[in-house]
Amino acid sequence: MLKEVYINNIGGISKASLTFKGSFSVITGESGAGKSSLIRALELVAGKRAQATFIKSGKEEAQIEAIFSVGGIEDGELFSELTGEDEFLFVKRTLSTNGRTRSYIQHRLTSLSYMSTIMQKIMGIQSQFSQLELLDPQRQLELLDGAGGKNLLEIREKLNRIFTKAIKKEKELAQLIKKRDAINKKLDVVKEIIEDARLLDLTPESEKLWEDRLKEIQNTKKHLFKIQEALDKLTGGQADLGFIQEIACLFDGTKEGLVALTAIDEEALKKDEEAVLEGLERLEKSCIAAIRKYEIKELDEDLMRTEKNLGTLRKIKRATGCKTVEEVIKFIKEIDDNLKWLEDSKNTLQKLKIQNMENRKEISKIALELREARRKAALSLEEKVNQILRDLAMEDFRFVVSLEPTNKVKFNGADVVSFMLKKGDDLQGAVSKIASGGELSRLLLALQIAASDKMLPQVLVYDEVEAGLGGKAARLAGNKLKELSSKCQVILVTHEASIAALADQHFLVNRDGDNTIIKELTGEERVQELARMLAGDEDAPEAIEHARSLVMGTF
Repeated sequence: MLKEVYINNIGGISKASLTFKGSFSVITGESGAGKSSLIRALELVAGKRAQATFIKSGKEEAQIEAIFSVGGIEDGELFSELTGEDEFLFVKRTLSTNGRTRSYIQHRLTSLSYMSTIMQKIMGIQSQFSQLELLDPQRQLELLDGAGGKNLLEIREKLNRIFTKAIKKEKELAQLIKKRDAINKKLDVVKEIIEDARLLDLTPESEKLWEDRLKEIQNTKKHLFKIQEALDKLTGGQADLGFIQEIACLFDGTKEGLVALTAIDEEALKKDEEAVLEGLERLEKSCIAAIRKYEIKELDEDLMRTEKNLGTLRKIKRATGCKTVEEVIKFIKEIDDNLKWLEDSKNTLQKLKIQNMENRKEISKIALELREARRKAALSLEEKVNQILRDLAMEDFRFVVSLEPTNKVKFNGADVVSFMLKKGDDLQGAVSKIASGGELSRLLLALQIAASDKMLPQVLVYDEVEAGLGGKAARLAGNKLKELSSKCQVILVTHEASIAALADQHFLVNRDGDNTIIKELTGEERVQELARMLAGDEDAPEAIEHARSLVMGTF
């Protein structure tokens, strides 16, 4: 309940304080007196965004502070955290012309969004256009569910919980399938390459070892080629005479031999021949021994194997984008990990699919249960609202709740709610098409009265919500506002004397130069204000008499 309000430099108000005592308070005053400044201040307390233009002209800063009694409010735990053992909640807003605004709860600086969240549970402000909320399907659904009471709200909360859980599981399943698809796609591309990589049995040193071995084999083959070339020159190979045979021929004793040609002593030449041939034979044997140290076939196989390994490794590096063997090994490990994850995730995938099927069945079941509860709530709400509409002089109208199923279940069910009006026997349609502005105002009031107490904030502020009503209709609306004040605190800005007379407390907003003055009215002052509202003249005898008749028995 709103207890006190302190205002500094908001709109036309330089300074004002209001202390609320009753459950139904009215605020009156001539047009342009500054009632809208008071409403604006209350909107700031409720968490509305501020503008520098809200600040009184010529002032640098503005301030609004309010004190609420929140004992027994719903969400008691939340408010007990804020207030502790104190039942009072202090809310404050400060504005400055430089655009900086500050919000405070319990004298502690807080964000505007947090303040708005808190204040939604405490205070609602409705202007003369608030009946437009009747056009919002979501608001209509909320009103219907509130009329269904604890049972319906519990079913909806149950649906919300399982729906939230199901959405989470659906996301898990979608992410799991997406990851599996991505891994399988990647595996399809590198499948053969990875198999080749496994056969290499890579270590970080593999590439260098193979490169070194390749060089070693190539050098060995070059060395063997030279030895073989020398051996072929010595022996002549398979076709020609070798160097050894040619030397032997030179030492031949025939007329072509060296003995004949050089006249060298044959005996001495024989010894030279033996020495030369013996040396050449030793050289031949050394070449043969050097060649026999190696198995040429195995050496060629080793060369082929090493070249193949290096070729395969380079192919793998190109295919995987890796630059080093270490990166290739890491890539292979990642693939192995992915393969293991794919295998391990099969069970999780199956469980999630089963869980999601079960969740869908459960959601469908609860949605049907919620629909049935809403059908019952719709009948109850129709009965209550239509009774109130009769009390508001709308006997020709009948309020109807249309509840249509949808194919898609959401967190709040699978129903589309529409508020309809019937007028007479023929005219029927959405409330916006059938009712006038004044009739919509009365319908909104009827819905608020019929709604569950939990759907109402602690404080309802109405800004000329009775606009468009007059005479009997206005008086009847006033009676219903009085009835509503038994459920929550009602603060009403009004131009209707018949409604103002029903209030427990009356505030007058007056203009004094460029300042707006707010004062509480009692006794004759209140009668005079009601007379002004009735006739435009607070001293008119008939108006004063009428005003007294209106307030008779309300003091």
